[in-house]
Amino acid sequence: MPQTTYSISQEVLFTLGRLVGKSFTLAFDFYRFRSAYLKGGEPSVKQLKKNLNEVRIKKAIRDLARNKYLESQKIGKRLMLSLTDKGQMAVLRYEISWQTKRRDVGTLIVFDIPESQRLGRDHFRRWLKDCDFKMIQRSVWFTDRDVVDHLQQLVKQLRLSSWIRIFSVKL
Repeated sequence: MPQTTYSISQEVLFTLGRLVGKSFTLAFDFYRFRSAYLKGGEPSVKQLKKNLNEVRIKKAIRDLARNKYLESQKIGKRLMLSLTDKGQMAVLRYEISWQTKRRDVGTLIVFDIPESQRLGRDHFRRWLKDCDFKMIQRSVWFTDRDVVDHLQQLVKQLRLSSWIRIFSVKL
């Protein structure tokens, strides 16, 4: 499988998404704890440490904040970062794209979102398309990745769970 390369901003976003788990808030001090932050078992953290320097990381964080993926606040020498809803969606989209395609299991999504929730429905469809889901019908989508847990997280975040059903499908 070819190794995918990501931009610095994407790597910072992914790393923050993995480190903060469900709380989506991270406080760290670039000057005193940089090496401790970059030390980790995950390959992306090691790659980030190897390839990036402090200036490039700061620029990536500024870019992510400008594009509304992160909110940052400087308190003394500390930089407080938190993922926005847009940032959480991006992390989720990349986590799904990182899942390997499988021949034996897939994910099927069936939804019937009412017209009163049109904006959410259209947003959900666009998001599915961005994640390489294939449209079977306008309200039935499929992927050959096992991403049920990720999708349940998304549906909960979008507050559309009463209209969406997610199935793990054996092929």
